[in-house]
Amino acid sequence: MASTSSEHNPELNLEHITRSARGKLVVAAVRSVITPIKKLNPYQPKWAIRGPVTRKGNVHHFINNRGLGQVFNFSVTNTIGDNVALTTFGNIATTLFEAVQSSQVYSLYNGNLKCVNPQLSQCDSLWEIMLNKNSILQLCSDEESNIPLYNFQFTRITTIKEKTINTHIDVIGLMGYVSETSCIHRGDGIETKKRTISIYETSEHSSDVTLWGVLSETEGILLNDLHHIGTTEGLVLALKRVKLTSFNGRSLSTGLNSQCFINSIFPEAQELHLWFASSSNKHISVALNNTELEVVDISSVHKLAQLQITTKILLHDTISHFNMSNFCYALCTNMVNSKQCWKKVLPTDGNTWHYPNCNIGHPHYEYKYALNVLLEDTISTLWATTFEDVATSVMGISA
Repeated sequence: MASTSSEHNPELNLEHITRSARGKLVVAAVRSVITPIKKLNPYQPKWAIRGPVTRKGNVHHFINNRGLGQVFNFSVTNTIGDNVALTTFGNIATTLFEAVQSSQVYSLYNGNLKCVNPQLSQCDSLWEIMLNKNSILQLCSDEESNIPLYNFQFTRITTIKEKTINTHIDVIGLMGYVSETSCIHRGDGIETKKRTISIYETSEHSSDVTLWGVLSETEGILLNDLHHIGTTEGLVLALKRVKLTSFNGRSLSTGLNSQCFINSIFPEAQELHLWFASSSNKHISVALNNTELEVVDISSVHKLAQLQITTKILLHDTISHFNMSNFCYALCTNMVNSKQCWKKVLPTDGNTWHYPNCNIGHPHYEYKYALNVLLEDTISTLWATTFEDVATSVMGISA
């Protein structure tokens, strides 16, 4: 399956080139009406969508009970800004990865619709299109490509607190700060990189945005370099489809379909440029839009625990004692299916370790903190557990 840029027939919406069982190229063409992405459903026997590729992933390799496999996915957005994810496996994944180009407009016909979990999906559609050897893909002509590449519905930073947690929004603002890259080990053993930036608007409210994965290493690195040479003042960032989270009250986080545009030509960006140019104070002290955490004493924490209330609080206390028994634990660093295990290992007799997850006996492990500390104020005391980042900061040394 591959796209083609052959001469376009105005009566045919799609042209498909795929390999038959004999290995020959077979050309097929179909008539079809473009279907709105929001109206896709598995009970519709014939449908077609058209739009630019707004996200192109990489070819990922995996191992299952059938052996080695590969998968490729990308997203298409239509004229009104709705987007849908497309996924394909096997040899077709490699062919499509080489053929599909970001920002190019394609028409697509035929594929299996798979229901997705709205809480986990990075797209607007309730369906994911699973492409197969019968799917039809065509690079559109110039006349058909007159589709807006990006449709933004910007949310003001001042109104973020009114939005529902876990919803996706578009935001735009001036560059505040940018952090260095840090590495996070997910539960499945995959190492992911992240970087935190802040943006602010004319109201002087700001929000933190966490750039994950590719964005932290592409746009994130560029922003960090610009910050170090002092050229980020007045820089406008437009972020599409970022997720609103409850971290630190309210903050934003990028996902697979998130995009970051630096000094774009959107009208809203021009307004921010003009506002910044006319501002008498270039180094504006912005007020965080994040919900302020309440400072409480330890006795209040005990009352919350008795009432079984879960909330975020801020403590200003003194560490009076460390419990150094079992202050750390060991994680397996063996490679399993091209990934690091990162599961707990158990001690056995003879100064050896048991690896229950990967069942490999090599002594490869790494210590991580789970340090118990006694907090004390003028009224009461409280035992608390600190993990890797906080404990390393407190102790001044890694586990």
